[in-house]
Amino acid sequence: MFTLQKFIKAFTFASCLFILVLNFSYFSIAGTWKDDFNDGNLNGWTHPADQVKDKTWSSVWKSENGVLDVTIHVEPHPPDRRDLCSINDFLQLTAFPISSSKLTVEVTIVGGVQWTSSFGIALGIHPEGGPDIGQFYVFTRDRAFPSYLVPSGVVNPLGREDLHRDYPTIPFGQPMKITFESGRFRLFSQDTLLLQFVDEGYPKWAKELLNVQRIEKIELVGIYAKGFDDVGDFHGVMDDFMISGPNLAVNARRKLATTWGNMKNESTRF
Repeated sequence: MFTLQKFIKAFTFASCLFILVLNFSYFSIAGTWKDDFNDGNLNGWTHPADQVKDKTWSSVWKSENGVLDVTIHVEPHPPDRRDLCSINDFLQLTAFPISSSKLTVEVTIVGGVQWTSSFGIALGIHPEGGPDIGQFYVFTRDRAFPSYLVPSGVVNPLGREDLHRDYPTIPFGQPMKITFESGRFRLFSQDTLLLQFVDEGYPKWAKELLNVQRIEKIELVGIYAKGFDDVGDFHGVMDDFMISGPNLAVNARRKLATTWGNMKNESTRF
């Protein structure tokens, strides 16, 4: 007998299937991936520094209370190791491979942060050979600057002031958007263009020090945080990370698996 209970289950199943089809189209065809940090885990992210032993610092990255929360503790550096007075940490997006000449990243920095320019989004490329993480441009609430990151987090050799680009400070809780297209970076907040530039290469000293190159496509995306040993622990809070682009090979399966599981749980309540 076809009862009301069976009808509700059938209707719920059909609705779930329809929503799954919509989600599949959104995440795979549109090339968009979003993490609102509501699921309590960091699936799709990797912390390269976890592979480094005997560090003079520690950091905790966690998805908690609907936001990304990060703290960095740096031990006081010895007098002869000035390179350990500050640490550059990085959480890398590894949910899917990235190699794109056009993409957009959006995020909201909610709070925390010792220094305004110590927390933001990093876009860059792989170095040629070696264990280094990569060569990046970092975008914070008030500054863009080049960075060359290694897992141990030692001082960024590209951190010279003459390579910095400043712009009006973006308030906490106000979204920021970075677009990249064929070497040109643009930074927006509330549809206002705050900064644009083309990566035109590096000074001679930088090329002699590192194998740096012009960034003509993006291969690495992640979240940058910088801690210091003389101003207390770093603390930053971020929310609503989203990346999109026409050539992003977004893997929809992880997102769909979560959605399908939630829907099945809902249907068994009847």
